[in-house]
Amino acid sequence: MASQADLFAPVMKPPKAPEGRPGPRLWVRRLAIFKDRQTLIRDVPLKPGLNIIWTPDMSSSGRRALAHGSGKTTFCRLLRACLGEPGYATDAQRLRLMARLPNGLFAAEILIDGVCWVAIRPLGLPGGEFVVQADTIEDAIARGRSDGDQGAIDPVIIGTFFPTLTGATPPEIGREQVWDVLRGWLTRDQECRLADILAWRSSQTQTRSRAQVLGETAKLTMVRLALRALDAEERAAAARERDLVATVEDERRRHAYQQQRYADGLKSVRLALGVSDEVGFEDTIDQRGLVSLAEAA
Repeated sequence: MASQADLFAPVMKPPKAPEGRPGPRLWVRRLAIFKDRQTLIRDVPLKPGLNIIWTPDMSSSGRRALAHGSGKTTFCRLLRACLGEPGYATDAQRLRLMARLPNGLFAAEILIDGVCWVAIRPLGLPGGEFVVQADTIEDAIARGRSDGDQGAIDPVIIGTFFPTLTGATPPEIGREQVWDVLRGWLTRDQECRLADILAWRSSQTQTRSRAQVLGETAKLTMVRLALRALDAEERAAAARERDLVATVEDERRRHAYQQQRYADGLKSVRLALGVSDEVGFEDTIDQRGLVSLAEAA
């Protein structure tokens, strides 16, 4: 009988990159929060693989324990924001942060194929976010924002990892939204934990993510594209289906337009002949039709 895998091994081996690749193609090396450009108040170094981030046990400090208020969700939201998500907090939370830290900002060092990109986002007053290649967060802050800097990391990630997806996505997902949707899949809201497997973003979190309003079919297609589980033949069939649906819709609109023109023309003829809506084209036993009335006129 084959031995079972030991799920409680005394030593956890670090993840091993494929041969020829020194490490993950995308990972976050560091997340930092600043009171202002010069004052660092939180610095969280990270490493490739599993990271366990903890806070001191408040119950042993003589103060009331904060089991659900130590900042776990906020940390994840800030990390997601550095990876391009528009909203990092709810409106109420953001207003409190603006009042407490009007000049605050947060930033992350994002490694993409060995190149460090720094994403900087304001905590306080809106505006001023930018992404730049730099060795450290401090270097990016010292450099400041320049004309031509990108406002989010999305274009870099899309161009690096998903260049072939942009022509195969569902019609309701544009090229600039590819990473926004897949980011929702990879970093699901905890508010969706008991919802459907394709529910990634909750309206409660106010992320303003495209993934929040997409239908299930579009989401499933994006997941399959990302996993390379959608072959060219099926994509071609889906494109053909979309073309046929568009053709049917065009024909339906054309038919509705023709029907309206017919009704408007008939109304004009009856008005010109001074007859009611009950008068049809042909004569009846009771009354003459529109054709006879028009000939007589």
